[in-house]
Amino acid sequence: MIGSGQNGKTVLVILLTSILGEVNVSAITLAALTYDPFERADIENKLAILADDIGTQVIKNAGVLKSVSAGSRI
Repeated sequence: MIGSGQNGKTVLVILLTSILGEVNVSAITLAALTYDPFERADIENKLAILADDIGTQVIKNAGVLKSVSAGSRI
């Protein structure tokens, strides 16, 4: 979701986390997923990656993101 604030992004993340369960959700940012190989271990066996504020950092190498979304090994 995109928005300036006060539009329910955090509420949606809380709701989805409640439905899926805390142990099944990761809050890793796209930047951490892309640039920090040790952070990638946090998404193993997770059903969703949910983060409400991910910042505005430009992701220059989207290869890892593409691999994760395709279900490939990383």
